[in-house]
Amino acid sequence: IKEKIADKTNTRQDIFVTTIAWNTFHRREIVIESSKRSLIDLQLVYFDLFLIHWPIAYKEGDDLFPKDENTKMLTENIDF
Repeated sequence: IKEKIADKTNTRQDIFVTTIAWNTFHRREIVIESSKRSLIDLQLVYFDLFLIHWPIAYKEGDDLFPKDENTKMLTENIDF
């Protein structure tokens, strides 16, 4: 994105950038941290739209799809 803006193929105003908070990253502190990291990685100042991927938060951790021993999804009780 930054490259296309720099070479004047597009301006930032021409591009609508959307990103998503994944289900294991719904806690406020993690949303802020991960969105800042994404802005740095993409070399942007802002997102036009920031979405919550799903209205149910999965258990926080390294596993993107955390399940119990019965393969039931593990969720967190996070107030949106």
